[in-house]
Order: sequence, then C-alpha cells, then structure tokens
Amino acid sequence: MNVRVWAIAKKEIVQLIHEPRTLAMIFVVPVVMTLVFGYVAGSDIRDIQFAVADYDQTTVSREIVAKLEHSQYFINQGLVRREAELGPKLDAGKIKIGLVIPKDFSRDIDRFSKPQVQVLVDGTDSNTATIAQNYFLSIIDSLASQISQKEMLKSGLGRSQAMTINFQYRIYYNPELKAAYYMVPGVTVMILLLITTMLTALSIVKEKERGTIEQIMVTPVKSWEFILGKLLPFPFIGMIDVILVGLVASLWFGVPIRGSITLLLCCSALFLMTTLGLGLLISTVSSTQQQAMLSTMFIVIPNILLSGFVSPIANMPKALQLLTYIIPARYFIEIIRGIYLKGIGISYLYPQMLALAGIGTIILAYSVKGFHKQLA
Repeated sequence: MNVRVWAIAKKEIVQLIHEPRTLAMIFVVPVVMTLVFGYVAGSDIRDIQFAVADYDQTTVSREIVAKLEHSQYFINQGLVRREAELGPKLDAGKIKIGLVIPKDFSRDIDRFSKPQVQVLVDGTDSNTATIAQNYFLSIIDSLASQISQKEMLKSGLGRSQAMTINFQYRIYYNPELKAAYYMVPGVTVMILLLITTMLTALSIVKEKERGTIEQIMVTPVKSWEFILGKLLPFPFIGMIDVILVGLVASLWFGVPIRGSITLLLCCSALFLMTTLGLGLLISTVSSTQQQAMLSTMFIVIPNILLSGFVSPIANMPKALQLLTYIIPARYFIEIIRGIYLKGIGISYLYPQMLALAGIGTIILAYSVKGFHKQLA
C-alpha cells in the first residue's frame, strides 16, 4: 500500500479515536436504531380502541361485546347511549372502531333472518383500519357460528342451517383506505424536522469552522441578536415547505385538506420552535459540520420511529409508548392528520398544541441559554 495513503488513513483513524461523539455515532447509533426499529415497526395491530352503541341490550349482544373485550386485539372504551356519540369519539381519536347493534338483533337471530350490525371505522391509517376490520370480522364470525349452533340445537334444526351476520361498514375520513392519505401528511412532519433542524445546526457550525463566530462576537452585535439573526430565516423556509407539501399532497396525490389551513400553519409554527431549538442545541455540542449532520440524524431518526409515522404508537411496548410523550413529532403527526383528514379544529387539537408549545418553549429556552454560555 502507498505510504502516503497509509499515513492519511492512520491520521483519520487517530482523529476518530479522539472524537468520542463521532465514535458513538458510528457504533452506538446503528445498534440503538436497530433495537428501536425492531420494537416499533411491527406489523401486528393490538389494543384497538372501540365503543359500542347497544340498542338491543340482550344476552346475545352483551356476548358479542364480551368476546371482543377478551380478545388480544381490542380494548373496550365503554357503551354509549346513541350512535351519534361515536362520531365525536372517532374525531378525537379516542376510538378506532364503533359498533352499532340494532334493537332487533337477538330477535333476528332467533328467526335466522340474517341479523345486521353496523361497524364505523377510522380510516385515517389505512393499514390499521384494514387489519382491524379483518380481526373484527374473524371474531364476530366465530361467535356467530357458535350462536348459530346453539340456536339451531334449541329449535331442533340440527346443523342443517348456518347463520351469518351482515356487516354494514362505514369508513370515516379515508373511505377508499388509500395509504397515501395516511402517509403523505406525515411527510410534512419529517421534512420540517429534518430540514430545519439540520439547516439551523449547520448554519451556526459553519461559523465555528471558519472562525468567523469569534470575529462577529467582538463587534457590537449581542449574542441574542446573533442567535435571532441566524434562526430567523428558517421558520419562513419551514412554512414554504409546509405549503409545498400541501400542494403536492392535494394536487398530485389527491389528499384532501378538510381543516383550516391557517390552523395548520399556526401548529407548524409551534412545531418549528422545537426543530429550531434542536438545531441550536446540536450546534452547541458540535464542532464540525460532519458532527452536526450525524447528531441531527441521531435526533431525527428516533423522532420518526417514535412519532407514529412508521407504525401506530399502540403497537409499541409500554415503555416506548411512555417515551413518545416527550417526542414533539408525535403531537404534530396527530395534529396534521387531524386537520388534513378529519377536518377537526382547536376544540379537539388543543391538548396536542399545548404539548407542542410546552416542549418547544423548554427546548428553545434551554438551547438559547446553552449557546449564550458558549459565546460568553
């Protein structure tokens, strides 16, 4: 091997050994990401929230609810008095499925006249909705077969007849269960998170690498003016990205924007507080652009995996579900899908907006304080 090539390679290895953060990015991040992704990106759907409007109020209707409760897939959020109460629960994301059992359900079973039930499904996540439907249908069909056998034996018909239950499905928000309706709005979150965080971090680290940051700080410019001036362009860039993604989503993929665009931009501004704060924090702990980019990926990837963009949060282990409460992207994902697909407003989204505002304020304040100390 060429001596000069070996000398350069040796120098690079020595530099890597003396950069603990870079070593951690190289060797620790792949392991952590593999473990997290292995837990998060499962294809099984569990803990599907449902509610029931039971107009029949008989032993048979209660048996259906009990069968769903005792399965490993569904969690009962309780009975409601009227079908109209299921809609707001679907809007708020409190349930994924609503079951309506009509008044004459058990009587139809006794008469073998094909009883009907109505199933209301939240279709925002097409994959979850499809799998939930299949689980639901399998459980109810199994129970219908058991009930059918009991009723036929009672009536002396033996096993010559089979009873089926007719399902009337109503898919809310995404009737055609198009995957693009679920995925494309989430792209806005990923773009804002990646681009504004990385641009903020790199713009300040470049000043460090060039040595110009010291020259700036000996001028009359104050540290807060420097920070504000560096951060100011990126909210506008972020808003432009939100509008561009919205145009592509609507014009190319046909994704509807049912809610308020003004509310969408306001919530995007709240999310940008966290991304700008994270970028500023990364610039505080990074000395080179390479470190800044690696640190950005170290923060962005867990945010993507734990936000619910890749896989529903309900599928994750309980420990990771708790961890998602400090992930800003989780709340913005819920907001943007609610605005795009459900058309809901502040009355439903204020908990997520408050969470974003709180997390963003903490991250931005901590980052500004840390960077101010570094400049002092």
